[in-house]
Amino acid sequence: MRSAGCHFRNEIIRGFGFKQILLEDPSGNLVELFEPNTPQYRAPGSSSATGDER
Repeated sequence: MRSAGCHFRNEIIRGFGFKQILLEDPSGNLVELFEPNTPQYRAPGSSSATGDER
């Protein structure tokens, strides 16, 4: 994304079970990009740990 000209406010933050970075959109708004990195992550509203059941 950097090579496409996207501006990030910080470097990737790696925490227990996630990665996060802040992206600035063309209007100057911040967009949080969040990626869980554990198979145990349960998305809000899902009924299973893998998210297969809807």
